[in-house]
Amino acid sequence: LGPGKRQSELIKLAVALAGEEGGEVFPLRVITLPAQVPLREGARMAEGVESVFRGSLGEEDTGSVSLTPITRVARSVSQGILDTAVEEKCDLMVVSWEGYSEAKGRIMGQILDPIVENAPCDVVLVKGDTLSKVNTILLPTSGGPHASIAARFAVRLAELHGARVTVLYVCREGATAEDRQHGMDMIARTVRGLPTDDLIEARVITAPGVVGGILNEAKEYDLMML
Repeated sequence: LGPGKRQSELIKLAVALAGEEGGEVFPLRVITLPAQVPLREGARMAEGVESVFRGSLGEEDTGSVSLTPITRVARSVSQGILDTAVEEKCDLMVVSWEGYSEAKGRIMGQILDPIVENAPCDVVLVKGDTLSKVNTILLPTSGGPHASIAARFAVRLAELHGARVTVLYVCREGATAEDRQHGMDMIARTVRGLPTDDLIEARVITAPGVVGGILNEAKEYDLMML
């Protein structure tokens, strides 16, 4: 976690996804040390940062979800995050994402690439600053397993915010009736087993390209789960 508003929003989202009963959230601050500095010296440094970190979290309304801040010393931020996820047996990581990296050999960035590649659990990347107003959620799908995971999270958020989820499938222009029916089948696969009554709407559209179709549709929504 970094300081400021983004920190608070990530915690709110993590608490929402942790569930109403039995959930636990570990806000994490990683202190990095160069190779020439022994980690035991960093441990003493972490003790001084710990109280400041806890104070920066403020009074978050977590309901029955347990909130346990952790300060960790590591050689890199990504390694500190991965080690903590393993030690705490985390089911999910919620990480801030600033957008794709332009650095050579990187996709999401120096910190996120190792996390996404080596995470011992599911990872949610959050792009944007606020979730204070969520009335409509867009969930694009092509029927794959990642969309099913996103659908579970989308429904959870919709239940908490009183929002509606639109599950979107994009066909290429000139799509046949069979193509559109295939889209409906993929939507049904994505939401299988989830409570759909008065919560989820299926939508199949046509567009020149899938990415353009999704982005154009997303303009009308508060949140997109992708």
